[in-house]
Amino acid sequence: MDENRVYNPAHKIKDKSKDQQNKALSKYKLYSCSLPYSLDLIKLNQIDPKSFYIIKNKKGLELQYTDSIINVSFLSGRHEYKDGKKYRLKKGKLFVQDKIKGKVLETTPQLRNDLYKNGFAIKLYEDTIIEFVLYKRSSSKARQGSHLFIKKDSYETMIKWSRMNMEFKPFDTNIPIEDNEIVDIASLKAYESLTLSGIEGLVTINPNEILLINDLKGEFKCRASITRLNKEGKPEAKDDETKINNLLWDGQSLADTSLFSVDENGKQKGMMLLRNRWFKSCAFNTNIQKWFNDCFDNKPPEYLKDMFNRNIKTSKVKLITTPSSLKLFKFSYKISNNDNETEQMKECYQFWLKNISYKFGICKNEKPSHFGNCNRLSYQMLNSLPLDKDEIGVIERGGKITSYQGLLQDELYYIELLKNDISVFRHHINNFDISPSREFIFNLLAVNDKVQRTKLFKDFRKKTIDNYIKDLRKGKIKITNSDYAVLIGNPIEMLQYATFGKITNRLHSGNQIYCPKYDDSIELVCFRNPNICAGNVFVAKNIYKQEFSDYLNLTDNIVTVNSFDSEICDRLQGQDFDSDSMIINSSPILVTAGKKCEKLLTPISRIESKPQDRYYSTQDMVAVDNAISKNLIGDIVNWSQLLNSYYWDYYWDSIKQNKKADDDLLNEIYNKISVLSSLSQLEIDKAKKYVEINTKRYIDELHKFEYDGNLIIKKDKAFIKNDVLTEEQAKRIEKLQRLKKNLKKDNAKKVSAKINNIQMDEKKVFIRPIFFKYCAKGKRYKFEAFNTSMDYLQNIIDDIPPVKNRTNNIDISEIVPTPNFSTGNKKQIIKIKHICTSADSDIKSLYEDDMLSDKERYYKISDVHNRTICELQKISPNNNTLSAIIYRVYSKNSKVIDKDFVSIKMRTFGWLYKAYGNIFMECFNKSKGITTNLIKANDNDYDYIIFGEKYKKVNTI
Repeated sequence: MDENRVYNPAHKIKDKSKDQQNKALSKYKLYSCSLPYSLDLIKLNQIDPKSFYIIKNKKGLELQYTDSIINVSFLSGRHEYKDGKKYRLKKGKLFVQDKIKGKVLETTPQLRNDLYKNGFAIKLYEDTIIEFVLYKRSSSKARQGSHLFIKKDSYETMIKWSRMNMEFKPFDTNIPIEDNEIVDIASLKAYESLTLSGIEGLVTINPNEILLINDLKGEFKCRASITRLNKEGKPEAKDDETKINNLLWDGQSLADTSLFSVDENGKQKGMMLLRNRWFKSCAFNTNIQKWFNDCFDNKPPEYLKDMFNRNIKTSKVKLITTPSSLKLFKFSYKISNNDNETEQMKECYQFWLKNISYKFGICKNEKPSHFGNCNRLSYQMLNSLPLDKDEIGVIERGGKITSYQGLLQDELYYIELLKNDISVFRHHINNFDISPSREFIFNLLAVNDKVQRTKLFKDFRKKTIDNYIKDLRKGKIKITNSDYAVLIGNPIEMLQYATFGKITNRLHSGNQIYCPKYDDSIELVCFRNPNICAGNVFVAKNIYKQEFSDYLNLTDNIVTVNSFDSEICDRLQGQDFDSDSMIINSSPILVTAGKKCEKLLTPISRIESKPQDRYYSTQDMVAVDNAISKNLIGDIVNWSQLLNSYYWDYYWDSIKQNKKADDDLLNEIYNKISVLSSLSQLEIDKAKKYVEINTKRYIDELHKFEYDGNLIIKKDKAFIKNDVLTEEQAKRIEKLQRLKKNLKKDNAKKVSAKINNIQMDEKKVFIRPIFFKYCAKGKRYKFEAFNTSMDYLQNIIDDIPPVKNRTNNIDISEIVPTPNFSTGNKKQIIKIKHICTSADSDIKSLYEDDMLSDKERYYKISDVHNRTICELQKISPNNNTLSAIIYRVYSKNSKVIDKDFVSIKMRTFGWLYKAYGNIFMECFNKSKGITTNLIKANDNDYDYIIFGEKYKKVNTI
């Protein structure tokens, strides 16, 4: 549980006709949304402290709750439901749905309009009805179709504070339309919500110690793949020369080192992402005062001029920033009536300085990989590269020794160790992704070393390794000496401009960068998520300059880059400097492949992205939010990788056949991918820069994409499983299922095959590469092997060697005494099963929820774990009851076996361990032998090199 989160009610608007209002919501279900500690919550706590309360659970963990804010998710409209039957077969079970969705009674926009305009009242307690009104939504909430509503009593104070007392006139139908105020709603909603961002702490910055300087641009010409709208309003890409205008310090600030705290090891972080009202900036740790002193031989001028010619005391400068970080400038007309743009901005800036708090929120700092000296690629990165099968990986078997080569070399070796060395496996479950079940197994190994010979442990080990391999199939391969780094743009030049009003000496040129993690002068390949195509791969040279050590406090997870005369911003998908990061690799294989990608032009969007002006009306707010919620970034990424696969398949096929590739065909495919790269940027930014463009239409038309009269995305016949069955099919399946119950295993399998065949229909479907089985949803396709990096990966994983020395299982009775079932509490077992099966279902649903970010999913799953443990702690089972649960999973007596417990065994054991601790562990016999552990080793004495780091095995008794 994150101690810096506040839990608030949440409601999902799916279909009001299906709501069961008579069913009481449990506290855990009602308070299913959490808000991170933020400037917003600090302010809300100041004005309405009574709305926050703390509940302590049995573990002593204090959880904070508030009823002041409710999260509403608009997932679908309201439909009419009529009598009818729909038959489905799921996991061998026949389901009959007796209500069929009919006509739409109220669309999602109509539901939004109702709640946005009128708010709602909710009965949270027996005698308390609270009215809620529309409040804010972050960019991520907008993409998920969610919006926050706040208590009506708190709204006026909070919205005035959020908007710094700016007022926007609601649309008035009683006056001419042209007399109504026009507002950039997307920007307003995005920037008023900056204070909702989660913060890890606060830093005090006196506004009078901020030096504001002009934003500068790096301007140059280059040839690129340019996406524009054609005469029909459809996007298309063509190679052309274009002028690049990179904003050098977009969203970036330089913060004096005195603002950074020092940890217990005497170290500071290299950056902090700052938030204040209408301010968002990534501030980098800089020796500002040392710079001033060195520039003027320790006699700097008393004052420096900011961009408005205001005097700022040189010795007091703590933060150097630019207008790109101060979002209030977009609404400066609301602050000042001055017709002169510069004077208007100046008055806006002075207003902001006068009204903001000295306390700035710190959203995050740079963080090293939790994998150590390596980090993971994504399938988009791999599939954008021209890699052959041997470069992906080679498995060489020679007698008892298996060796590995290629990008997968370290991963394949690690899997071999996980399968065959218990010390490596122990280290793995103790150090990566700790969950209740992993914690249980790790501690059980310490109680009884025989456990590693039980089915319980072998099942767990197999599932753990299988899950690890599943991640590999998705392209999540770890590369030694790679990590994510936050980008800082031309920082020394920023200091020069702040001091002298001009750039006096450029340190980097072209694609030169510097990251302290890597040696000077080596070539590196870099990616930023989402990496759409080869034209987004960036190859750079690591060039050190003494000034970086003198004036910047860089860490291994910060990289200086140059955008004066480099395509880096466009190459990395519209990257800026407000905490954007890229993964950097020194792998020779990746660098070589990356250099081949330089032949493919950078995708650049020239689609007009001027913010959409709208009226301040419920109707326009609904229109913007509804459009943003229809997020297509997943479809764009999938289609880009499908086209990439066809591109590389044609490319490698021509090489294998020793013939010249059809360049026109490859160019046609690449142009389509280039458009997707540009559309992905618009899709990601549309929560704050809404642009009218029909992305869905473009994606739909890709199905019909032809070259020389032939479909590029090929089709073929395949047997596809139907989701919905006819009544006749359902009856046949039901009859076969009754027959199956009385048959022996072999004959039952044949009947199962017949049942499966009843669901199948032969249809003409699109052909996808094999890796799409693991990386994308949807099964109504035919999957074939392509000549592309990700399919080569699947082929190599299929060839991973099995466990070397298998051992026979020992019976569970050797580590768990047979329980006295008569003294076990059956009612408690039933209750425990209900709690665990319900929690398991919730976790599965969270994994299937595409709308959640990885971070949100992590928090919600953590909440389920903690909720489950708290509910279990209300029960007080004895040893026999707990032992009986273990036997219901592993007993040889089929009458004892409980299939529900079997299906969720490891999660259940993990929760029981966390809930009951030693009481549960006492169910297992103690038999301690010699335990082998893995520890970091020095240069000379080691057993293994794992992802570039040396380890030694040590025995403990």
